[in-house]
Amino acid sequence: MVEERKFIREISVPWHRDPLSAIRNRLVYADWLEERGDLRAGYLRWLLAVSVLPPDHPSRLRIETQLSEIRMQIDAAWVKKIDQVESATATERTRTCGCFKGWRDGQIKSDIQFHRETQDTECDEWKRLHDLIDEAIDQKVTEFSPLKDFDVSQRLKIRTLPDSIADLKHVKKFVLYGTFLNRIPRAIEGMESLTEFHPYTSYLLHWYPFEITRCNNLRDSTVSTRALYGNFKFRPPFPVLQPWQKFFAGETGLADQMAEFWQLDSTRVCSVCRKEFEDREEFRFWLSLGVGTDVLPLLVNACSQTCVDLLPRPTDDFFAGPHRGGTQLAR
Repeated sequence: MVEERKFIREISVPWHRDPLSAIRNRLVYADWLEERGDLRAGYLRWLLAVSVLPPDHPSRLRIETQLSEIRMQIDAAWVKKIDQVESATATERTRTCGCFKGWRDGQIKSDIQFHRETQDTECDEWKRLHDLIDEAIDQKVTEFSPLKDFDVSQRLKIRTLPDSIADLKHVKKFVLYGTFLNRIPRAIEGMESLTEFHPYTSYLLHWYPFEITRCNNLRDSTVSTRALYGNFKFRPPFPVLQPWQKFFAGETGLADQMAEFWQLDSTRVCSVCRKEFEDREEFRFWLSLGVGTDVLPLLVNACSQTCVDLLPRPTDDFFAGPHRGGTQLAR
């Protein structure tokens, strides 16, 4: 259909050039589909959520689950075309991405954005990973390499880890070699026996949750440091930390409308004091700290300035902090 091809062409405009236009184009297309009773309308609206919400938002995995359920009911060819638009920064045949392009040779580029690739919670690989974790919990294993028998195409389906990793209380050595992970959940803090952590060659994994510092026994790590925000050699910048509503450029009515549709949960657990609080992203910061044998860029979600003041001093010779990121950050 000519009109639909026009909609798809309009949402193919790179997101970073004009986020508000990208949002409007998707919503116009969604409205057009909804008028025709097409389930793809819901898919576009849920997909918009993972485009604007930070990767560690409390509602993200629930939204990804909603996406996954709708995805199973609609045309796979259309989904593939739309997902390719949303995941334009990722190179699937390798484990690299284009996030730091230009920084390695000293060329300045626009602000870096978080990865938008979503976790398909209905795929066989995700369910298999859940089963492997449950089995490891039951058997109280001390060394765990859940993806060792996954081939490359199967590892590509795993973008994060289930929160059930918090129950891997006996695991001392956690190996995630060769993954396509783009985030680690804060639930990793529950792995209280962890002494070795090896996510090496996870080139899409640019940051870690501050909660990983609660793994008090962690002494040895192997991380792809060149893939990290603020790595020592190339100093690529951090994404700017700002409320997701900023993507709507002041159109609070539209932002509120989408928040109601998504039924967002804004309650978090403070990274510092562990108390639940209503998060307005006011005390959200980056911090570079030594974890294991590497210095990692950590994402902090604090409940107050008091808790921010309790954060440890950043590692020497790394970006000053706590900070909110951006290309103008002083080193």
